[in-house]
Formats: sequence, structure tokens, C-alpha cells
Amino acid sequence: MSQLKWFLAFFCCSLALNAQNLEPKIAQDSVVQRMAEERILINKENYNKLYFTIQLYNGGYKQAKEIQEQAAELFPDLPLYFTFETPNYKVQLGRFKFKSKATQELERIKKEFAESFLIQQQ
Repeated sequence: MSQLKWFLAFFCCSLALNAQNLEPKIAQDSVVQRMAEERILINKENYNKLYFTIQLYNGGYKQAKEIQEQAAELFPDLPLYFTFETPNYKVQLGRFKFKSKATQELERIKKEFAESFLIQQQ
């Protein structure tokens, strides 16, 4: 019985030692590889399209034009966007890649336009 215990102990130790030396071999289908590469490209494209902007106003045309003019005078360093989405006109300011920078600018803009808020666009 003692010999059997020694044999089992030796056998288990040798398996453990051999298991550490093996490198896993992963057989991956070319279709799976191609899909993974395509997904990486799509994610990069989506990331490049993503940006933040600050919305100053959403409503009627006359008020939107007034706010656009005020914003152009107060913040000439930031791009200004005037758009129409049925039934409202929107005035948006800036195009920021990083939310931290957009938030910084939002604090500065809120001093003049208290109702402004941050929007994530794509």
C-alpha cells in the first residue's frame, strides 16, 4: 500500500510539472479572426465620430437667432452650430472629443447661459 501512495504522489507531481511546460495552442477559424478585426475597425470608427457639444437653446427661431448672435460675440473661440430638428431650432457650441474638456467649457458657458447642458453626439 505504501508503494501505491508513493507511486500516486510521484505520478501527480510529474503531471503537475509537465502541465506547466505546455503552451496552449488555439485553433481559430479565419472567419472568426476576420470578424474580430472588422469589429475593431468599427469600434475605431465609432470612437472617431463620437464628440460632445454644449446645447445653449432648443426652441423657436427668433429666440434661437438671438442666442446664436450672443454666443458668437461671447465665445468666438468655439464653433457655433445652428440646426433645425422638427419642430425646434437648436443652438450648440463647441465640438469636444473629451468629456472633461467639454465639462470645463460648460462651466464657463453656464455663467452666460445658465440653461446650457452637455450632449454626447455621434
